[in-house]
Amino acid sequence: MKDLWQGRSSWVSLITVKNAILGTLTMGIWLIVPVLRILSGRYEIKTDRVVFTRGLLSKKVEQVDLVRYKDIQFQQSILGRLLSFGDITLVTSDTTQKELKLLGIRDPETVYEIIREAAEERKRVKGVRTQEFI
Repeated sequence: MKDLWQGRSSWVSLITVKNAILGTLTMGIWLIVPVLRILSGRYEIKTDRVVFTRGLLSKKVEQVDLVRYKDIQFQQSILGRLLSFGDITLVTSDTTQKELKLLGIRDPETVYEIIREAAEERKRVKGVRTQEFI
C-alpha cells in the first residue's frame, strides 16, 4: 500500500475574523486550540484508504476504505481561494462512519483529484461496479 499524499491542516486556515478578534482580545491565548488541532492531526491518502490520525497525548485514528467511497466534495471560502486552502468531505457507504472531513487542506483541488482517482482505481481493481441513478 503506497502513500499517494500526506499532509496536515494549513496554518493559513487559522486566519479568520473570529480568531483575529479573539486573539487580539485574549493576547493570542484563543489561538492555542486551533494550533494544537493542526499540530495533532495528520492526513494520509493511500492506494486503498484515507487515514486521519489525531492526538498529542492520546491517539485516535479514523479511516475510510476507498471502495466504500460514494461521493467527494471540497469547499473553499473566499479567503481559502485566495490562499489556496479548503475542506474536503468524503461521503461513504460505511455504517459506522458516514463521512470523513479533511479540514484546512492546502491545494484542495489537487488532493480532491488524488482521492477521486485512487478510489476509482481501487474499485476497478476490486471489481466493484458503481451505478448512477438519474
